[in-house]
Amino acid sequence: MPRYAPRQSTKPVPAGGITIYEVPARPWLYDLNQKHGSIKSLDDVPQSELDYFVKHGVGMLWLQGVWSLGTWALDNVDRVEPNRIKSYNEHLPGWTQDDVIGSPYAIKEYNVNPELGGNEALQRFRQRLAGVGIKLMLDFVPNHVAVDAVVASDPSKQDLFIHRPNNAPPSDKWDASGRAHGADLYSGNWVDTLQLNHWSPVTRKHLQDELKKLATMADGLRVDMAMLLVNDVVEKAWGDVLRANGFQRPSTEFWEETIPLLEQVNPSFYLIAEVYDWTDFNPLLDVRLQRMGFDATYDKKLYDSLKKPHLDNLRGYIGNEAREGRLPKQVHFVENHDETRALRHFESQQLADVAAVTSLTLPGPRLTWWGQYEGQKAKLVVQLRRYRFDPTEDVVKIYDKLGPLIASRLFTEGTWTQLFPVAESSNTAWRMLAWKWVFNGERAVVIVNPTEQWADGRVTLSEVPDQTGSWTVEEVFSGEKYQRDAKEIRSRGLHVALKPWGYQIFRY
Repeated sequence: MPRYAPRQSTKPVPAGGITIYEVPARPWLYDLNQKHGSIKSLDDVPQSELDYFVKHGVGMLWLQGVWSLGTWALDNVDRVEPNRIKSYNEHLPGWTQDDVIGSPYAIKEYNVNPELGGNEALQRFRQRLAGVGIKLMLDFVPNHVAVDAVVASDPSKQDLFIHRPNNAPPSDKWDASGRAHGADLYSGNWVDTLQLNHWSPVTRKHLQDELKKLATMADGLRVDMAMLLVNDVVEKAWGDVLRANGFQRPSTEFWEETIPLLEQVNPSFYLIAEVYDWTDFNPLLDVRLQRMGFDATYDKKLYDSLKKPHLDNLRGYIGNEAREGRLPKQVHFVENHDETRALRHFESQQLADVAAVTSLTLPGPRLTWWGQYEGQKAKLVVQLRRYRFDPTEDVVKIYDKLGPLIASRLFTEGTWTQLFPVAESSNTAWRMLAWKWVFNGERAVVIVNPTEQWADGRVTLSEVPDQTGSWTVEEVFSGEKYQRDAKEIRSRGLHVALKPWGYQIFRY
């Protein structure tokens, strides 16, 4: 059976996984100020917020969007561009110009936004988090900078950017000075940004210096679109332009060069890569980034597979990732700031709930998003400071149970094993996915039914002693305790019947 047993690591993250809670810094402070008043900076965050994180088992807080932004994008794009206005109208009817605060991914410089209190307030907040056992994660955006970034107006820094070749006609791909706007292979041009030249030694050194600085300010980074710096990706996106300007493809990969430098500054520095696996690259880009030194990469394939799952493919994917040792290096999620809220994406609370239980009980980092624990349905548009308040109360009960469980040592330091439910007379066990966690005498088995039909079957609990008499199993969400024959659940297995989109976790 596919199994994952944790290994020792110098990183601040338990080998079996950690709960990462993403909070958008400026919208969060705005929301706190509306609730409490007098919230002017990170120094003013009430203790009740840290207590909330602890209650939900948060091990690392990703404080998204802390960096200083320029004003050009606000005046020329964010508050006037028709598609953005349409998005604001859709997601936040009644929005005002003051609600538009700018994209946190068009960064002016890597100093903390004065609205949050600056670098010193961030460090004091980091110390408060550490006091309750929570690590701090921040953003890094290596592909581009804001058009009014500090380096963009510095004459000595123009070698950082990709410039229009002499034989290329002007177009919306370039700014008025002939510098490329940020882009990836399939989208852009992002006119509020300027594209960095990742084949330039000057740019590499600049990014490495920025990253070494950030390694002193936080415990980890989530790297935006990290795959855009892979040489093969740069080749496909910009190779012809860069060669026309006299640049050659580097012989080494940026991340392979850079991650060891960061670990010299902070040996426990934890790096997550946002990555999308464009199928025209082999090996896939998430595999490459893990090999280059990233501690974990986004598991977008699992997220996409959970909506309308093909059970054999999903079961096989989980098993294969475990056998290859990649499962604990995959960031599992059902929400983040880029995606539609889970209750919208999965189209029902039942599907959203079973997707969350499936995703967040696997080995690896477990990413959750501001408002997810309250069942928020409205998306926060990344340029806005607030969203439409639209919670679903029943979701609260799930995360009140699930959060502390997946933060326990059983689910962060235990050994994970995939299980294969055995069919009963109904022959519906194939509809179920199952796995167990074992740690120092603690045990739990997770069974989910991500389909629209009832399912039942048996899962063998081999850790139960070979003895006569009954054995107690306790279902986590209901709190119900059941007495079962010890020999039966050890040999034939525990019988489980799940309603459509049902899930159960038993401690035994």
